[in-house]
Amino acid sequence: MSIRKGDSVIINTGKDRSKTGIIERVLPKNGTVIVQGLHMFKKHQKPSKNYPHGGIVDISMPIKMSNVSLVCIHCKKATRVTIKLTDSSKQRICKKCGESI
Repeated sequence: MSIRKGDSVIINTGKDRSKTGIIERVLPKNGTVIVQGLHMFKKHQKPSKNYPHGGIVDISMPIKMSNVSLVCIHCKKATRVTIKLTDSSKQRICKKCGESI
């Protein structure tokens, strides 16, 4: 999996197309990610102990990993990643500029 929590990504499809954000959470079992502040939906929350007033709340919904692209921190472009083994550790390398991500 080339996308991790804290990575900067750009969305390729949907209503938030071409917007960038940071990964909050990766859900590998479903093949989805949650991007901070993007793909927001309204949820009608019932009153509870945690939310005593109830009401309408904005929440970030998961996006398929295939619909986001990693943004390189060096060249600031959407890129794919190659894995390079160095001294028994793996490094993610940008396909466009060749720098380590």
